[in-house]
Amino acid sequence: AEYMGIPPSCIQLRNVILSAFPRHMRLPDPFTPNLKVDRLPEIEHPPLLMAKYADVLRPRQGYTPAVTFDELDGFLRTRQPASFAQELPARVALTPGRTKGPTLLNALVLHAGVCGIARLQGGGWEHGSGIADSAAMDIYHELVVQFDQHSRYMFLNALVNHLRYPNSHTRYFSCVVLHLFYRACQESEVCLLEKGFHPLLP
Repeated sequence: AEYMGIPPSCIQLRNVILSAFPRHMRLPDPFTPNLKVDRLPEIEHPPLLMAKYADVLRPRQGYTPAVTFDELDGFLRTRQPASFAQELPARVALTPGRTKGPTLLNALVLHAGVCGIARLQGGGWEHGSGIADSAAMDIYHELVVQFDQHSRYMFLNALVNHLRYPNSHTRYFSCVVLHLFYRACQESEVCLLEKGFHPLLP
């Protein structure tokens, strides 16, 4: 979450931060034959989050977020109200020049992921339905489909920022990206993802 305050235009600065990994960790050689990243012991552990990302979602004097922590957390736990995911994109859509918008979106994506990972603990990783059929994926899919090009790019950027060294967040968000493409192919929406991901994953 350390990158959340960095402007999207500062690409190299963000890349330096996102390429960092714990000093005690030895990264696997990507050219190792039959490498199974999801079998690495490190993939079960979350990264250390220094920033208090949830604070971005909490109201305070002079600041009321477009979506609050309690609203988001309630939906992620109960999937209620059913209309929350469909209404969310209009509430958090970005316009160029807004200073709080990207930070709020990053916090939203991260908290949904943290809750999604907690839901999968204890064997839920072994079958894809644990990720696909979840409140977090409901939110992610609606953001992809309803956002305009600028907001969609920022949202996909928030997802890709979590594809880092081996940890549970890298594992989860890589699965999210795959499931978004799978669902988009089924619903003839793949062009939305291709246009959004092209600048991020050349």
